[in-house]
Amino acid sequence: MQPFLIAPFSIGLDTDLEPWLLPQDGFEEITNGHIHHGILEKREGYQKLGDLPHCISITGATNADPAVFTVASTTGLTNGDTVQLNYMTGGTWTSLNDTQYVVRNVTGTTFTLETIAGADVDGTSLGSFTSGCVGYYPGDRIMGIWRFVDSSNVKQLLVFDTKRAAIYNTVSELFDPLDTADVMSGANTDYVVAGNWASTASTTASTLFRLYFTNGKSNAGGSTDGIRIYDPSISTTATTQFAPTINGGNAIRGCKLIFPFRQRLVLLHTFEGTNTYPQRARWCQAQNPGTPGSFANEWDDNVAGRGGFVDAPTGQQIISAQFVQDQLIVFFTESVWTLRPTPDPALPFRWDKINDFRACDGKMTTAGFDRYVTAAGLRGITATDAVETKRWDARIEDFVQDEVNANSFEKVFAKRSFGKRRLWMLYPCCESEDADSALIYDDESGAFSTYDISMNVLGYGGVAKDYALDDFTAANATNLGLPETLSEAGEDQLDDYVWQAGGEIFLGGDRSGQIHTLEVDASDDGASISFELYSAAWNPWIKEGAQCRFGYMDVFVDSNQNTDVIYEFYKNNDQTPYATRTGDFLPNLVEKAEIGSISQANPGSVTANQHGLSDGDEIYIYKVEGMAEVNGGPYTVTVVDANNFTIGVDTSSFTAYATGGVITELPFERTKTWKRVHAGGTGYQHRVRIIATGIDEPMRIHAFMPHFAKTGRRVS
Repeated sequence: MQPFLIAPFSIGLDTDLEPWLLPQDGFEEITNGHIHHGILEKREGYQKLGDLPHCISITGATNADPAVFTVASTTGLTNGDTVQLNYMTGGTWTSLNDTQYVVRNVTGTTFTLETIAGADVDGTSLGSFTSGCVGYYPGDRIMGIWRFVDSSNVKQLLVFDTKRAAIYNTVSELFDPLDTADVMSGANTDYVVAGNWASTASTTASTLFRLYFTNGKSNAGGSTDGIRIYDPSISTTATTQFAPTINGGNAIRGCKLIFPFRQRLVLLHTFEGTNTYPQRARWCQAQNPGTPGSFANEWDDNVAGRGGFVDAPTGQQIISAQFVQDQLIVFFTESVWTLRPTPDPALPFRWDKINDFRACDGKMTTAGFDRYVTAAGLRGITATDAVETKRWDARIEDFVQDEVNANSFEKVFAKRSFGKRRLWMLYPCCESEDADSALIYDDESGAFSTYDISMNVLGYGGVAKDYALDDFTAANATNLGLPETLSEAGEDQLDDYVWQAGGEIFLGGDRSGQIHTLEVDASDDGASISFELYSAAWNPWIKEGAQCRFGYMDVFVDSNQNTDVIYEFYKNNDQTPYATRTGDFLPNLVEKAEIGSISQANPGSVTANQHGLSDGDEIYIYKVEGMAEVNGGPYTVTVVDANNFTIGVDTSSFTAYATGGVITELPFERTKTWKRVHAGGTGYQHRVRIIATGIDEPMRIHAFMPHFAKTGRRVS
């Protein structure tokens, strides 16, 4: 047998070559995994951060036990629902703010509340009520995740669904509703696009620091949609619409895209009065986008030195845009352009055409890199550097046509994860109507892979909780999803759990009103993550037309006491494996016996046939399912008989034993270890399928080392 090292990994997914033509470190399929720093990893999971609430104004609350709350209508409230109270004023009703409760005794206009622990909310000593709101969770799909940056450079996390906005409260760790009425009427492709306006006129002019956002719809003179503002001095997005007058009494009624650019707010694909201008870029006066309710020609192109516009000389429509350095790359339906700044104050921007290339078919399909912008369209994924546009998906050039549902392409959503140096592209797979998968691109290696994950949008937020090592407890493992111990987290994965307060985290919003922290933990909110890959076809002597026998494969991995793996071995073009093996990622701990059962008793009794132990032996237990509390050690053995012994620990309150478990002589340590798995097939090509399914079962593979023996020439 001759070893053939395959490491590090760099190719990743390659769908354009037959398996026998793939590079050795390429994969014809890789799901819920990625390449990072040359290591093959199972993807991280996600943890729920919160729900986006809608607010119902409370008009009255009684000084009674329980307190009876009055609203105009209880539509949206049902007995047993979890809600939150916000903006409560009067007396000491403020003590109820930013806390979750359970709804009880709902009528058409009244309800009572219980604490999560089950006690009635008592209003007898809370004084005179003035106002407040109850936030319920309607479960509308999340359509935008953006951060507002104030005059002190403090970042606030805002999220948007199809109708309203909410802001993250870093003290209560809940999202607080910003509006008491709908401010948008978006459909499931009306994603919210936002831009921070930071004043250059004065660092103390807090009212000049705003977040402008749009769902891409015209307000058409109504009360919803159009361009809106989040201003912390107002604390709502519903007060006044942003509809400045431009010329002849017309007003800006909305736009598809919005960007702060060279001290101006630039709008693309605008709605003006009753007309739509899909080729237009319109901008405001330098340093001054104006204030709703008191506009003074800041956008009027008939007044010198104020606003202006320029239309691209094409009949096509603006679809999406991203910055490359000091240029805005703008994707039209059948061409790519740049919007460039000029030194002319009368015409501060101009259109330059790059080429005719149908590169983009969705508003959120673009992502910016340092030197180019990527865009996804029905023809594939392209990259544009302001000079040329070319295909970016050379190894997977049929991926878009084969995997993405063309009828739902407007739901493709791309965003870079800067912390992990990956590009995510959410997409609806095949016949799915909504995004249920993600194409992943690793910046360093250029490797592609895919995730099975259902998110609607991506974005960034800050964290309020600075977890310390003391937070790794059994209670926080349940309540916060943290590991119980530092060794369980692993020093190399510690950043997945411990952030500095105010740090940046990558977020995903789903279609049920929930916001999640991505790229953390080893489960999806407690659900299993299923990893799968098919290797390239291997045969060191394939160019000689020779067959080979696949003896065994050594796999160099990060050790883990929970991870289980299934290996399937295929030869030639067979679709059925000739061998299936199971394995783990435990290092050599000198296994003594396999466990059959563990009792809930004091002391706990272990059944392990022919265990071979003696009184006083010190052992360790790993890979027990169900009674996971027993994993670890050391335990001191008291022998009952040849098949049973006790471990001197009270297991009566532990979770019931389910299955599995091994007894070892040495303790588990996080390290790297070689694991051997036997194959045995003979053929002209060999493939390996690896499957890893489970909760809290991370996987990092550094190398494959298959061992082959040449057996002769291929016989057809």
